[in-house]
Formats: sequence, structure tokens, C-alpha cells
Amino acid sequence: QLVQRLSQGSTSRGPSASQGASLPVVAGTSGVSQRWSQTYLSEPSLLTEGGTRVWSGTEEEAEADWIYQEVFRERQHQVDFRVRRQAILDVLDYLHSKMLEPAVIAQLDVFFGEALTREDVYVIADMDQRWQPLWKSYRELEGWLKQVNAPVHIDARLRPRVFTLPKAELHIKDTKDWFLINYPELIGTSNSDSSATPTRRLAKEALKEKLDEQLGLKKAGEGDLNYVAITPQELGDNLYNQRQLHKPNVEVNERPKAEIFEIAGRRMKPPRAPALAEEMVISLLATRLAVEPRVREFVRKEFRRYCAISTYVTDGGKSMAEECAWNFRENYRAFHIVHRPWNEFGVDERGQDDPLFMDVMDLQRRGFIALEYSLILPPEDSVSSRIEHAGKCKYIVMGHDKQDIPRDRGKLLSHIGDQSFLRGADVASIEEWTWCRDLTRRLEGMARVNEVHERLKGGDKTKETVLFQCANISIGSDDLNKLICPDPIYGELLDMYCQVDTSEEEKFRIENPWNTLRKSIVRRALLEELYPTLWAEVQSDLARQAEEIICRACSANLANLVDRQPWQPWTQSKSADKDDDWKKNDWKKDDWNNKDDYWSSWDKKEAEAEEEEDPEIHDPDSKSEKAARLRGYISAFVIVPEILDNFCVVTYVNQFGDPVDARKFFTQFYQKSRIVPEKGSFEEVQANKKQEHQDIFKQMLKLYQPAVIIIPMVDQSVIRLKEGVSALVDEVHNSKNFRSKPEIIIGDPTIPRLVAFDVRCMEQGAYKDCISPLQRLALSCVRFVQDPLAEASQLWSDAMEENSLLKLRLHRLQDSLPRNRLTRTLERTLVECVGKAGIHVNRLRHTNHMLSVVKFLPGFGCQRQDLFRRCLGNAIKSRQELVERIVTTFCGVGACKTEQECAPIIANCTPFIKILPDLRDNWSARETPAFDRTRLNDSYHLWLMSMCQAAIENVSIDEVLIEGLDDPIAKAMKVFDKEKTLRDTLDNLIQGGKWDWSHVEGAEIADTLDADRLMDLFIAEVVHPFRDQRQPYAPPEGQHLFSLTVAEPAECYARGTIVYTIVKRDTEVPDDDAAAAKANVKVEVTPCGVNGSFPKQHKMGEGKGYIDGCERTFQPGEQVLARVIRTNASADRTPMILLTVDKSNEDILRNFPITKDDVRFYMPTANEDWSLKDLGVVGLDEKDELVELKRKIQRPRNIRHPNWFEQGHNEAVKLLHRSPLGHMLFRPSKRHDAIVGMLKVRSTSSTNEIVKPSECYRHFDIFEKKDAQGNGFELCSELICEGETYSDLDEIIARHMDPIMDNLKILQEHPRFGLHSTVASVTNKADVISNLEKFSKDNYRMLMYSLILHPNRPGQGMLLWTTGGMRVKEELLEVRPRGFALWGKQFEKLPQLVKWFKMTGWQEAFKRRKAFKEEWLQKEKAIKSQRGQDAMKGAKKKADVTAQDMGSGLLTPGMEFNSNPRTARPGWNVADATGGLLTPGGLQTPRGMATPARLR
Repeated sequence: QLVQRLSQGSTSRGPSASQGASLPVVAGTSGVSQRWSQTYLSEPSLLTEGGTRVWSGTEEEAEADWIYQEVFRERQHQVDFRVRRQAILDVLDYLHSKMLEPAVIAQLDVFFGEALTREDVYVIADMDQRWQPLWKSYRELEGWLKQVNAPVHIDARLRPRVFTLPKAELHIKDTKDWFLINYPELIGTSNSDSSATPTRRLAKEALKEKLDEQLGLKKAGEGDLNYVAITPQELGDNLYNQRQLHKPNVEVNERPKAEIFEIAGRRMKPPRAPALAEEMVISLLATRLAVEPRVREFVRKEFRRYCAISTYVTDGGKSMAEECAWNFRENYRAFHIVHRPWNEFGVDERGQDDPLFMDVMDLQRRGFIALEYSLILPPEDSVSSRIEHAGKCKYIVMGHDKQDIPRDRGKLLSHIGDQSFLRGADVASIEEWTWCRDLTRRLEGMARVNEVHERLKGGDKTKETVLFQCANISIGSDDLNKLICPDPIYGELLDMYCQVDTSEEEKFRIENPWNTLRKSIVRRALLEELYPTLWAEVQSDLARQAEEIICRACSANLANLVDRQPWQPWTQSKSADKDDDWKKNDWKKDDWNNKDDYWSSWDKKEAEAEEEEDPEIHDPDSKSEKAARLRGYISAFVIVPEILDNFCVVTYVNQFGDPVDARKFFTQFYQKSRIVPEKGSFEEVQANKKQEHQDIFKQMLKLYQPAVIIIPMVDQSVIRLKEGVSALVDEVHNSKNFRSKPEIIIGDPTIPRLVAFDVRCMEQGAYKDCISPLQRLALSCVRFVQDPLAEASQLWSDAMEENSLLKLRLHRLQDSLPRNRLTRTLERTLVECVGKAGIHVNRLRHTNHMLSVVKFLPGFGCQRQDLFRRCLGNAIKSRQELVERIVTTFCGVGACKTEQECAPIIANCTPFIKILPDLRDNWSARETPAFDRTRLNDSYHLWLMSMCQAAIENVSIDEVLIEGLDDPIAKAMKVFDKEKTLRDTLDNLIQGGKWDWSHVEGAEIADTLDADRLMDLFIAEVVHPFRDQRQPYAPPEGQHLFSLTVAEPAECYARGTIVYTIVKRDTEVPDDDAAAAKANVKVEVTPCGVNGSFPKQHKMGEGKGYIDGCERTFQPGEQVLARVIRTNASADRTPMILLTVDKSNEDILRNFPITKDDVRFYMPTANEDWSLKDLGVVGLDEKDELVELKRKIQRPRNIRHPNWFEQGHNEAVKLLHRSPLGHMLFRPSKRHDAIVGMLKVRSTSSTNEIVKPSECYRHFDIFEKKDAQGNGFELCSELICEGETYSDLDEIIARHMDPIMDNLKILQEHPRFGLHSTVASVTNKADVISNLEKFSKDNYRMLMYSLILHPNRPGQGMLLWTTGGMRVKEELLEVRPRGFALWGKQFEKLPQLVKWFKMTGWQEAFKRRKAFKEEWLQKEKAIKSQRGQDAMKGAKKKADVTAQDMGSGLLTPGMEFNSNPRTARPGWNVADATGGLLTPGGLQTPRGMATPARLR
């Protein structure tokens, strides 16, 4: 009843709206839809005191006009304006007063007829969201207008009529800017942008001095400056009337400009210089001109006519541009755009969506390109597309008139003749040089594009060839000067603003100081205010357009994943005839419950024949199971192999989505051993275990009788696994153990993988009981096949940081979208999917994991999912029961105060509720009212009943068939089982005049009603009540399947991509068992490991013979550089990549990303010419060894280790900064073919002895001993670190790094580490040296020494010692995995080293130090040789990665940096140049010299 009361009324608006009355709004907001409240209740200024949103008739009328102008103005010829505007008002009425969501209104699209489509409803809803801040600004402006005496043209802009104009948003924005500048006191300084630029700051200062009054900008008074220029309002009048109605006062010409500004400056407090006073006047007037709405409208119109966009590559983006060019990446189109008109973005030459500007924004955000705008003058004869006249345009020098152009040409000519930059020049000269450089670059790009245009006219060359031919052509200075022209916008403003002589035919601006001042005002207004503002508007428009394109693509890709029906066993028919019957009778698939017994409808003779052939076909259990499968209740096996292990998880999930059995088998359990293993060997044990797993798998098949076996595509081994499992299934089937043979399908793990690792999902239901992500992945794969929408809905959350569905890769540019925009797009897509599928409430009662679809049920949302669960206590058999439970539940918990508050929720959700018995229920579908079985809105009830009544009365019916049925709708559902029968019946009635829609009692026929679509809708619901309208389930295929196989995005192997391959076999070389085949080369593509092949010869008939570089035999193991032509992937065979090494391949040429549209506004650099990229065997003809070495070093590594880090040095240092002490990190070197080890040995936080992050780690060079069979992508089996050999990274950590950390701890715990006292400990090098010198002078006969950490070599120690009052010596104390070393002498334990030093070492210091230095230099030379050539040779090293700062590598001890200014000296820190340690008085110091007790 609540729904009927809410739905009553005509689809046309009442008269109250046009009279400005408020539309009815349900009191309170707690009962409204969650999405409705987020849209309309988030702006407090638009709400009433009670917190509700009220729409006046004036507001809705204005919004309807605005939406029509923004969306439908270009389609005005299709439908009458009044009809479409009324339809827009109807939609707004549904959105606002009835609080319906767009998905619900879209069901009523038949009432809008041709005026609005289903998609238009969603567009209007999106525009309604944009309207809220727009109306807020309009109301704010109305309030400001009441407080000031605004000019007439400003007052006229604040009337509802403004929304009937195109671009009303810009009108509102212009008016708001006018108020912000002219009346900042109304807004306050916090909201004003008057200090954003130097011009604004000077203008603000001028206002404090009341210069606006002296200039005549206000009527408060007149001063000496009111003759400087006409007011902005007067300039607006001139532009509006296209003639100079207001002219500057000529009397000002008689007064010296300097005198006037000197007087104005003296009147200021404090007094200002005349030049500063002049600048303040210019800034104030320029700012006021820029915000004058009519001036801005004129400039905007002209700016958009001339505006063009250019991009150029930054220094950091050059390598990326080359890579994108060579690999035919789609975003290469955005790197070198040259003066492309802004309105040529968004749609390509075929009329399809073009995301080019989003590519531009993405590359700019990543720092690869810079974006700039320019003004381009089209040719005078341009009457059609701008593209057709490319090559004839000229470059507009912004802010320069005809008098400035000759001077500009002179500057440009001088600059081109001598481009040397004078470093000692003044600021003005530097600015002029920079201006000439930038102008030259832009003009050269335009000239080269013009040349491309001319060369393409001949038609004998391809666009790619011409592009790179013109990339480096030399352009003469005369040709460049011909391309520049004055600014027409600037010129027109000057003609209306300056003193002009019109006595002659052509206008002539009089040259005088005051006109020069006025030109400065206009130039500053344009260059510093208007042009930047309008460029921002153009960027905003293009960004919005590009975002819509990406959003549509993301929506389509998401729908392709989740807008799918559950898998259904169409291939399970026992005969072809029955399979055809299933395909013809869709109702038998989609709504088995609407028939008493699907199987009883078979022809008896056919059934008897099938029973004789297969007696089990009419077995009750078999029949019940098949009926359940037809309703979407699918039981399944899933087999998920572990990628890095030899095992797989086999799980059985029943038809309700509950895991029943899970096992862990060998991945190759399906294989049967062909060779009898040796008895007692490991191979025999393994073979026996595989056989055991085979037997268990067969027993599980017999026991559980799954409908389908799912194998998710995780890698290439899945294809072999499918073939093996298929053979096992055939064995079981041949032994007649299946009631129905299960089908084996390839699963899509995209969504399940996100579910398996989602934190919220891991804590819910059966996922919480899974002990590993692989088990969760297996369970999710089955549930995804059972219902893709329900499984994907679990990932959704209102909190963006917890919304795992946003992690789904739907488009390569989705990361450039605003997160809230992407969220709204995906939410709308899922709501539409729910509308197609419906919410099977009785199934949700028993299946909690499917309850997440309620998040997208109109009227509900994430926050009300638990409330909906409370409504599902018992079986729901009608809409009335559901309505009563919603009212009871919401009122019971206080979510709604009255029944009336629940009405919006009920009206939104009821058309999406699918009321059928669950498989576990014991009631019949007949107990549900017939109308409640449909997806129709309650407003259709009378219409449908009238139609069904008329159809039933005019056909002959078997009374037994409709016995007990009183409802005409129920009778029609029982009688008509085919759409054609019902349609023919209704057509006969309409043609005979016995019935039409006018016979519907109580229903008002709208003029826009589409009667045919309404009948189609009703017929479909009668014959197929609430049929699932989603697409049939389809396993992954094509590019998506290939991406899943290689676990990389599809664009990584798009056509034209350059890949490295390893030769497996040249087919021209015959095998032992076969003759030579066609001239192809079989390869393995790295790093994905997919097999591929490329031909050695050109195609037959071309007469070209062998491809260049292929007149040879390719040897196994050789590396070959090739391009991808296409990828092949299917569920029945392993993927393949078809390649080519032919640089002139036509298939590749057609896929070059630069299109016909692009080529006229694009100019690449010559080094990006993809045709110059050498293909074929790598290394044979390589001219630059550094390039090849860099390519080898930067190869992708297939190293999966928790301590492996792929990024560069600076990122590694940041990671170590956040890591605990002792953390080990491995990363690939960027300069050498080696691995860099970084061990954190010093703390960067939380201690008193913290160091900078760049000094916290010890550096290790780890070299790989190359394996003859290795490919360079896997980690080698032998790793060499500091002369020790290890087998893997874990062994290096355990046997090398951990002992070093232990020894460092031993060093710091030694009693002689630093200096200790009762007060504190001293470990600083300078302090320790100072104290040792003091102690030694006090006691000459004592050997003073101390141990500290080396300040310049992290991870090493330092021995400081002295005797006899001499200078302190510094010795490197090496910390090794097996102990310690002093001067290269190894000691297992530190006390042994100290004892040896005290007894013998200190006396041999000079000799051992000298030998150690030579040994160190030899070791350093050996390591340098082992590293090999530096791939970054000649490149500038970063300051924070030098050896001295980082302590990396082996440094010569004598060249180390000493930070103590008292002891810092070049060379070795030796005791004495003569060698030896002298004792005082010539006495020989005894061995084992004692040390003072206080230093022990």
C-alpha cells in the first residue's frame, strides 16, 4: 500500500511546479536511499533547518533548461523542445520529490518515448549531481547582489533566464569572479584569490589607496586618474555593440603622464614612486578588465576559436618516448603533439571515443612531457574541418599587435643567427633569449608539420615515412618569420579600448604615451589573467571529456567480467534434439519454478526413447539435480596449481557455495609414468604418490558428481592440466559412474585473486576457515562461476582505501581518473547488473556470502546491508511481506520514525526483488502473486492486468490448466509459454478494435508513451518472469585469456611490441626423425616463457626471398630481437606468439599508433624512428656496446624473493630507512651486470647514534656465475660475494650477512669499544681521538687504543691507537663473516686480534700498513675488472650515491675522508714518515705494553 500510494499520479507534472511552489518532500531523511542522501544531503547550504532538501519549481525549471542546453541542444531536431524538456522535468521529479534512484527511473523509460532513452536517464542523474554546486553558487550570488548596487548587465545575469543559455556554468563563474574582485569585502580575504599573482597583489594594494575611485570605477568620487582609460563596463558595452560607443577622453593627452603619476604616488600612504603608482594602476585596471563578464565572454569565444595544444618531451621522458615509439604504444600519440586544435580531441577519425587527452594528462603527471597552449590562426578560406587546412595556419604571437610583429621578426632573426647564451646578461636579455628559443621551437614544429602536409598530398608515401623524414629538416629563418602573425584578440580589444583614428578606411591607433599605457593594461589582462584562466577552462573541459571516455571503457570492461549469468550446463544434453529444445525454450532455463515440472513437458515418446537409450535419464535424483543446475545451483570441482610449487589444491564446493572437501595433490597427478622407476628409488615413491592422488581424485568424482570442473588460468601449465584431467574424467565416464558428465572449463582468476587477498573477505564466512590464500582462491573461483556479480560485490566498500574493486585493472589509464569519479562509475555499473539479475531474496536467506549484492540494491547500500539481512528471517512469498518486514525492521531499530519514511526505500527496492522459492525451500512458486514474480514497477500493475485479461478472454483455454488461478496475470503466465503466441493475440485484438491501452482503467496515457516498447516489456515478463538479462557465462578468451596466461597486461604484448626471444629450433635444419620443414624459427619469448615463431622468408608471391638477416641458420640459445604480430590463446592449447624480424612488415606498419588525424599535428624526433630499430640476432652487428650492455643489465629478472627489490638506489635507501637493523636488501645494479647487496648496519631512528639513511648500510657486490643453460632472467645457481660462493640469496643472508651483524654486535660489546666513564660513554671519533691524545701525553709509556665503528665505511670497524703522546693512528678493522681482520690478517675472535695487536701488531704497523695498502689496491682493481664495463659511462652520478657518502665498494684506505678537522690530512694516517714507533728517551718499549686501567 505504501508503494501504491507513492507511485500514484500522472507521469506529467502538475501546475504547482510552474507556479514556483515547493515540491513535496518526505519529512526526515533517515528513510531515504543511501545513494540519494549522499547526492542531495551533502551540501548544508541547500538544506532547510530540518536538514531536508526542498526543490522549488523555479529551481527545477532552471535545472531542466540547463540540462537541455548542456546535453540535448545538439539533438534538438530529433524531438520537439517542449516534449523533451517536459520529460527532463519528469525525471527530475522522480529524482527529487519521489526520491527514486536512476536505475528505478530507467525502468519507466517507456513513458518518455522518443524524448529520452534509458541512457539519457542516467545522464540526467549525473547532470543533477553537477547541478547541486552550481545552484549553490547561483543562490550565493543572489545574496551578494542584494547587498550592492550592481550594474544592469550584472543584475541581468542573476536571473533564472541565464540557465537557458549555453554554458551557463561559465556565466555563473564569470559573475562570481566579478564579485570576488570588485567587492572582496562581501566574501572576505580567505575566499578571495586577489593575491594569487603579482598583478592581483598590486591590484589589492591599489584598492587600499582607493585608486578605484580616482579611476572612475566607483561613483564615490573623481580624481586625477579618471581620464586614464574607459571603465571595464564601458569596454564591455563597446564589445557587445561591436563599435566604440565609449572612447577615451582626449583631454588626458594634454597632461604629462609622469606628472599625473607623480601626484598620485605622493597621495599614497606611504608615498610611492611614480613608476610604482603606474604599475598599481595598470594592475588594477587589468584585473578589472579580466573579470568584466562581457570582456571575458568575447575573449573566451575567440580564444576557443584559435586555441591549440602542443606537447614536448622532457629530459626525463626521452627514453620513455623512444620505448613507446619502438613498441608501438598507444600513448606515443601524446608525446609530440604540435598545435593540435583543442576541439579535435575526444573523437577519432572513425567517430569513436579517443582518450588522447587522458594520455597527455597521464604523461604530464608522470613528468614525461610538458603541456602548453598556443593560438593558431586558421586560413581565411577555412570553411570546413580544421584538419583539412592543416599546413596553412599561422602562429599567433600572444599579446603582440601589428606594430610589434616587425620587431619580433628582427629578434627571431638575430636569435637564429647566433643562439649563444650570454651568461652575464641582465634579466631582460635572458628573458628575451628564452622567449626567442621557445618561439623558435614552436615555429619549427609548425613548419615541419606543414612540410608533412605538403608531402602527403602526393599520396606516394606513407605517413610514418614522411613523419620521420621531416623530423630533422632544416628550416630557414625567413620561413619561420612568415609563420608568425599578430594577436587578433589583442588587436580587437585595443581598437575598442584605445584612442583610435577612424578618419581613414582602416582603423589606426594613435601613438601617444596614454595609448601605450592602455596597451600595457590590455596586454597584462590577456597574458596574466584571461589567457591562463581560459586555458584552465579548456583543460577542464577536455579532462572531463576524457574522463567520461575512460569511465565508459572501465564500465564496459567491468560489465564484461561481472555482468554474467551463472554457468549453466547447456552441453550436458543427452541428445542433440534435447539440446535444441533447451535453446528454443528459454523459459525452461531461466524460470523453472514458474512451471509445475519442466521435465513433464517433454514429449512422452521422446522420453521413452531416451529412457531406453539411457535409463538414468528419468532417475528421480538425476532429474532433480539437472533441474537444480538449470536454476543456477552448480556444484563444482576446482583445481588451482601453485605457480612456484609442485602441488595443487583440489576443492569441491557444493551447489550452495559451501566448501565440502579440499585436498592437496601433486600438480602433475594426472600423468601416468611411462618409465618404470627403479625399485626403492625416490622416483618410485613419487610415482606411487601420483597414482594415489589419481585414485583419490577419481573417487571424489564418483562421490560428489560435480556439474563442472574449474581450472583457473594462472599459467601455461593449466592447458596441460586440463588435458590430463579431461582424460581422467573420460575414464570415470566410460565406466558409467556419472549421472551427468561434468564439463571442464577454464576459470577467470581476476576477481577471485582480489577476494583471496582482501582483508575484509578473509575474515568472513568460509574464507575465514581457509588456511592459505590458494584455498581462498579456489573457493572464490567456484563462487565466481556460480554468480560473478555476488562474488565481485564482496570487494566493494564505501571507504575508498578499503575498496578492493578499485584495484581491478580495467583500463590502462584508470589511475589517471579521480578516485571518486571511478568509484561512481563502477557503482553504477554494478547497480545496473543488479537490475538485470534481480535480488533472489529467498536464496540470500540461506547463502550469506551472496548478501553483498544488497550493497547495490536501490534504496539500500553498504550501510544498510545488515538491516536487509534482518528482513530475511523467514521465507518471503510476496512483495507485501517484504514491505511489512522492511517497515518493521527500520522502525524497530530507529532507522525510520514512521511508515511513511520507509516509502522511498520500498519504492526503490521492490522492482529489483526476485521472489522465488530457494532450492532448500518447500513451498511452490504458485504461492507468490503473479505480478510479484515480475521485475515491473508497481505503477505498471493496472496496465499489465488489463493486457492479460484481454489476452485470456480471447483465446481458448483448457480449464484444467488454469484451475485455482483467479489472477489474470497468473493465468496468462500459465497459458502463454511463447512470446509470439501472446504477441499475435494482442495484435489481433488491437487490429480488431477490441482492446488498446486506452482501456486501462485509472491510468493516464502520456503523449510520449511508447506503446510498442511497453507491450514488448509486458510480454517478456509474462512469458519469462524476471528472466536474468545478464550475458550468458563465457570463459576468458582472446587477449584477456593471454593476459591471464602470462600474468601481464595485454598491452605488454600488443602488435608491434619488441620482445627478446631465445631460439629453440630452426625448422630448416631437419630433426633426426623428420625432414626439413617450412623456413620458420621456433623461439621462446622472454620473460613470459611463451612459445613463438617467426618466418625466415617473405610471403609467397612477393619474390623477395629471405628476410634481411635470416640467410643463416639460427642456433639454439641465440637471442633474437623480434616484433609481435599477434598473440593466440585458447582454452584447448598453449598460447603462441606470432613474430617477425622484418622491419618492413606491412602488418606492423598498419598498427603504427599515429593515425591520419594525428599525422597533421605531430612531429616526432628522428631517433624515435621505429624502422631504424634493428631486429634479428642480438650482438652480431651491434655498433654501440654500451647500448647492448645497458639492455642486458636492464633485462627483467624472474627473481621471487622477499628481499629482492627491483627499483633503483634512492628507493632502496628509503626502504632501508624504514626497515629494522640487520635488514638485507638485494637489487639489480644499474651500471654493471651484478647484484647489489645492501645490509643495514647503522640505525636511522630510535637511538642516540643515528645516521643519515644514505650512510646506514654496507654495500656488497654479488656476481653470478653464468650457467651455460641459463637465459639470464633466472637467478644463477652460484653466487659470489666477497670471494665466497653461495647457492642462493638465502644462503648469503644466513652464512654471510647474519655473521657480519653478529660480529658487529661483538665489536660494540667489547670493553674497549669507545671510552667509558661513570657518567657516559664516548664513541664519537673526534672525541675519542682527543681523549686518547690527552691520555697519551699524561702517560708516555702506555699504549692507548680504542675501538669504534668506522664513520665512513658502514659495517666496518676502526682501531684508534697512540703512544708516547704522538698523533693518533687510524686503522681499518675489517668485520668479516668469519671474524675480524687487521691489515689483512684474519682472526676468528676479536680478543685474539686485540691481544696480537698489543703484543706484536703495533710494532709492525708501518710495514703491515704499507703491504695492506698494496693488497687493497689489487683487490679493488680485481673487483673493478669483475664488474666489467660501466653501462652508465659518461652519465653524471647523483651526489647521494657516491662511494664516499655511501661507503660502497672497496676504497683505498689512504684516500678515505677524515671528518675530524684536527686530524684530517691527505694520504695515509701513518705514525711517522721514518717508520716504526719511537719510544721516549730512546728506550725500547717491551712487548705486551700495559694499558691504563681506566681504558680497559
